[in-house]
Amino acid sequence: MILGQDAILSYIDNKKRDTFPRSLILLGEYGCGKHAVLDYLADHLKLTTLDITENLNFEFITGLYQKPEPYLYIIDASKITIKEQNVILKFVEEPLKNSFIVILAEYSNQLLRTVYNRCQVLSFKPYLEETLRNFTNNELVLKIAKTPGQVKELESSDLTGMLELANKIVNKVGVANISNVLTISDKIAFKNEKDKFSLPVFANVLVYSLSEKIKECRELKYLDMYKLVGEWNTKRKAPTISQKFLFENYLIKFHECMRGR
Repeated sequence: MILGQDAILSYIDNKKRDTFPRSLILLGEYGCGKHAVLDYLADHLKLTTLDITENLNFEFITGLYQKPEPYLYIIDASKITIKEQNVILKFVEEPLKNSFIVILAEYSNQLLRTVYNRCQVLSFKPYLEETLRNFTNNELVLKIAKTPGQVKELESSDLTGMLELANKIVNKVGVANISNVLTISDKIAFKNEKDKFSLPVFANVLVYSLSEKIKECRELKYLDMYKLVGEWNTKRKAPTISQKFLFENYLIKFHECMRGR
């Protein structure tokens, strides 16, 4: 079910295979429905999808040119390096005959401008709360989630555990020692570990926890910490950055902020 993205669906419906852009970026926040739209597009174009994210090297791309097949080639921008983006530059600019390339990206800065500027971009609109209510009646989840996928993940995850960890950061990071503070990162999935908390979902939980604390107590240190959380949330969206290193760096900043340094 794809709700709240009528402009994207209308764009797809009004194109045929011979008029659809060969290189496309589906741009939207984590859980917004990029894969659902991808399935919709594949059905509309009557093409099979093939994820080539793990095979972006010169030999593989050259092989595709030698034996072109009518596929909808998929590339996940969150999983590729700058080197791999340079490898696909010509592939994006000169797609194979009868094939299409779709890049899935959460943020435009995940991609080199040379890649981004060579693609048609379809951007997902932010979801309204009334739309997200089609997916849940959990009021707490609705306060935290920003997309249908985040709703689903929050409802299937240990939300209580995420809130406890977020509240621990907000309320106790200033009184703990640095070694204990840094162990917080062990709870976060930086490489899709199944037994840890999803990074983008936890980021929203942390923002929610801190926002609730500010409503309760508008001390300057919490407002300063809110700015730091915003900085971290922005920087973590950049490509080729060590998410664990960045998070631990900001844990130290949170610690110093709460101690009044």
